[in-house]
Amino acid sequence: MRVTLFLAVLSLVACAQDPGEVPADAGFVSGDAGVSIADAGGEPGDAGEQLVGDDYSAGMEKTSQNGHFRLALMSSNPIPQDLTDYTWVMELRDAQGQAIEGATLVAEPFMPEHGHGTFPRTTDGVPNDQPGQFTLSDLDLFMAGTWKIELRIAAGDLSDTVFYYFTLGG
Repeated sequence: MRVTLFLAVLSLVACAQDPGEVPADAGFVSGDAGVSIADAGGEPGDAGEQLVGDDYSAGMEKTSQNGHFRLALMSSNPIPQDLTDYTWVMELRDAQGQAIEGATLVAEPFMPEHGHGTFPRTTDGVPNDQPGQFTLSDLDLFMAGTWKIELRIAAGDLSDTVFYYFTLGG
């Protein structure tokens, strides 16, 4: 009896929703680098959304969520496709395109579809010898699926976030 009642309620709820209706805040838009989310550096709404990885190319750039910064993935060793540790060289610029000195960059890889990240949880960007450039070492993307890499930026009194998404094979 309980199962029948539950199925009837579930059926009514499913019928009440229009499957063709997409919420205005769904946030997915096509971009140059695969599919990006919301604004160029945006984040998807809930963990149940199907994530699509960015298409890697050296120098791929995204604008931060609030438009304060531009962050480019200058190089990845290896390129995002394998299950391994990665070293990324990132370049940080202001909204006008000028390299930013004295900023901080922290990466946090996470798999929304699986509900877990990595250990250690975050990787600090280390400034290198080029203005505005950071090296992120030992990003451990150890599992097949789509990884969301959140990059938190702080420079002076501004802070903002950029997201990269890579789907790795196994």
